[in-house]
Amino acid sequence: MLPPDAALGLGAAFGFLYWRFGTAVARFFDHVEDRQRERETRRLNADEQRVDDLLAKISREGFGSLSRRERKFLNEQSRRRREQRLGR
Repeated sequence: MLPPDAALGLGAAFGFLYWRFGTAVARFFDHVEDRQRERETRRLNADEQRVDDLLAKISREGFGSLSRRERKFLNEQSRRRREQRLGR
């Protein structure tokens, strides 16, 4: 826990910085959020493509042709989609 004087000083410093650079700080954090959203979208698209590829492989060669890692990936994707549907 901070002593009262330190808390007051930090509060004043934060207030000044926000007053002086508030919009720049807000833009920075907006940019960070945008990058996180873009990364998540790319990851979801890559996962979707991999699911499609694995389902095509099953169609061509059968379920037995999948490696343990591929089966684990499909099971994980199935679980995630079920949870999304159920709103968890």
